[in-house]
Amino acid sequence: MEYHLAHVNFDIGALKLSSRRLRQMPSDNRKLLIVLSDGQPSSEISRGTRLLKSYVKELSRIHPIMGIGLDNPAIERCYSGGMNITNLSELSGHIFNGIKSFLINQMRNS
Repeated sequence: MEYHLAHVNFDIGALKLSSRRLRQMPSDNRKLLIVLSDGQPSSEISRGTRLLKSYVKELSRIHPIMGIGLDNPAIERCYSGGMNITNLSELSGHIFNGIKSFLINQMRNS
């Protein structure tokens, strides 16, 4: 699949760069890529969402990816195990609990 929309889809561009950097780390290091996103691709929405979802799925075979959205339930469409934070005063607690749950599920599925 072609991901040439990275220049207009900030999530794909960020995922490409971050994933490349993670893969440069020693292979025995455990990796988790956490993306803070609005869950809305900047490119044409329906095509951009399909591309992003497909790209996340592809990269998730290499290392786990967790998406976190701020007051945007659309995050769950693109990121498997994505979580939406609606109350910013509870941001840190929700994020750490979400990361913990995500990692536990990853370990169970490994």
